[in-house]
Amino acid sequence: MKFASSLIVFLLVNSTLPIIGNENDAQWPGWRGPTMNGHAAPNANPPIEWSENKNVKWKTELPGLGNSTPNVWGNKIILTTAVPTGRKVEPQGKDAAGNARPVEFHQLLVIAYDFETGKQIWKTKVSEAVPHAVSHPTGSFAAASTVTDGSRIFAFFGSLGLFALDMDGNQIWKYELPVMQTMANFGEGASPVLHENILIVPWDSEGQSFVAGIDTSTGKEVWKTNRDTNSSWTTPIVINDEGQGVVVLSGTTHTRAYNIKTGKEVWSCGGMSHNPTSSPVADGHVVFVGNSYRGKVVQAINCKGAAGDLTQSPRLLWTHQKSASYVPTPVVVDDKLYFLRDSVGILNCLDVKTGQPVLQPKRIGLRKIHASPMVAADRIYISSREGDTVVIDPKQECKILAKNHLDDVFDASPVAIGNSLILRGKTNLYRIQ
Repeated sequence: MKFASSLIVFLLVNSTLPIIGNENDAQWPGWRGPTMNGHAAPNANPPIEWSENKNVKWKTELPGLGNSTPNVWGNKIILTTAVPTGRKVEPQGKDAAGNARPVEFHQLLVIAYDFETGKQIWKTKVSEAVPHAVSHPTGSFAAASTVTDGSRIFAFFGSLGLFALDMDGNQIWKYELPVMQTMANFGEGASPVLHENILIVPWDSEGQSFVAGIDTSTGKEVWKTNRDTNSSWTTPIVINDEGQGVVVLSGTTHTRAYNIKTGKEVWSCGGMSHNPTSSPVADGHVVFVGNSYRGKVVQAINCKGAAGDLTQSPRLLWTHQKSASYVPTPVVVDDKLYFLRDSVGILNCLDVKTGQPVLQPKRIGLRKIHASPMVAADRIYISSREGDTVVIDPKQECKILAKNHLDDVFDASPVAIGNSLILRGKTNLYRIQ
């Protein structure tokens, strides 16, 4: 599952179809930032050091439980959460994995907070329902991150619905989805991504998997393409291949690409291990995919003008099988691919052209990591479930500049806007400045 932040989307500006705008926008419109690659805008310069008593501009307690990474648009910080109501139904028996089914109603909320003060601007309840299945112990019923085009906010709660709201929190439409069955009931968590007027919704499950393109104005399907894969929790990326938008989405055994206008499969590449959570990353025309569940693999795929099965072709540039990331998605910085081993604090660095290690794996003083790394001011920020965030200088062989602690659990990825860092914890929302 996306146990949090997982949903993951990367691309450098010369090959990216940005979610909106361009890399200079002082916004964070989707999970992986203004150009969908985990990088903040060039003018971002958040603090290097902080604590509960240092450089915290404000701290706001959050209701319920959500793992979604916030959006920032203008003066609004937007996030989702699921709040138990105490109202229950009769026991519903056990699911296929032997877990007792949920019996408590949850309110599904989209909330906007003021960027300057941390105060709530509005709160919208989009649904109140009993979830059909339990989630992973570290997950939540509000795991997918929202995305916005500045006019609408798109909040994805998986089987409980996809909702469009205006910037004042008024609901515009709802898109119904089937009930998803995930492997071992790990829960749902892949996030949608946005390009122009199409919202891409991934749906990999133990039933019929698919990916859909939804019209952002109406909530109607533009296309829907079935996928031959089982449960995964990866978020797609959108790349520009010679003027054509292409959606890249990894899954069990294969990574596949789809025409963004029609949903038609453009190419596929085998070799992926099972049930991936880490999402694709792109650097120019090369896409990197990886996973460490039931097999460690990182692949580099040249997708410029690609078509058909690339598995045995020269377009599969290299494969690395010594280490790979599980939940966190990598970042590319200066022709190097940085990723965490599994979901722990061991940072790996590969040359993007050859796949060869550039540095020895480095312990960075963190334990369990579900948040994806974020890059700002040529620094890499990585947050952990123990409340720690390390700041790393990749130009100095990944020197640790600081290790900062807050009294919270961080599964959502860091967000950098100007000289501020937004951190969404399990219980609090922080603005560091």
